[in-house]
Amino acid sequence: MMSENGIDMSQILDYQLKISSYVAPVVGEEGESFGFLPLRQLAVDGKIPFNIYLRAKTKDNNSEPSFVVCCQRSQVFLKNWKIKLEQLKIPGVYYSKPTG
Repeated sequence: MMSENGIDMSQILDYQLKISSYVAPVVGEEGESFGFLPLRQLAVDGKIPFNIYLRAKTKDNNSEPSFVVCCQRSQVFLKNWKIKLEQLKIPGVYYSKPTG
């Protein structure tokens, strides 16, 4: 999945990331669509059976937070990605809840 500026968003964790503040957990309609998965419960170095998302805002801070795929289903979630998220003090990731 490519972003508007040509970055492969499924590989976003390979890029240097900066965080200025943690975006609060989802509530309302977003909370019905996405589930929260604490990092401590995320297995590493194995294939993930679902897409994993980060909830992020752009640097301009004028946009609403959106969900960005950071690891696609069947992709191996690398240990260094988890370490990077821990260093950024991101407590967890999101997954899309089944509809219906």
